[in-house]
Amino acid sequence: MNGNRGFDTQGCRERSRQMRAVRMRLIAYIEQVYCHRQFFNLLYRDLAAIAVEPHKRNLLLHLADLEQQGMDRCVRALRRLQRQVPEACDNALQRTWRRILVLAGPRLALTWIDHIKRTDMQRRVDLLRRLKVMKMFKA
Repeated sequence: MNGNRGFDTQGCRERSRQMRAVRMRLIAYIEQVYCHRQFFNLLYRDLAAIAVEPHKRNLLLHLADLEQQGMDRCVRALRRLQRQVPEACDNALQRTWRRILVLAGPRLALTWIDHIKRTDMQRRVDLLRRLKVMKMFKA
């Protein structure tokens, strides 16, 4: 009987370790998405500042506002996880890269944003799969 109890304890420890690992990945994911959204928000605003046509400027500002809403959702999620919002998102490297994208023009900048968003979405899908597997083995 003690052997079974030891197995259950070991299983609980392993499950607890796995849950902590998934939680840390979730936090890292949300922090990265927050930084990406902040970058996109600023990039859309920079592109809007140089847009000649008013309808394009308005569209870019609307996209920036949507990114701000996404940032707000990330902040709420991080608070629920009892974490702080990342402060070091907008650094010199990010500002330089943003400037290069603005100089390259909206087509390249928007293509780059789309690529990063697709990468973030794939990470999200992978995380959700891990969480689903964890729930399937819940005792």
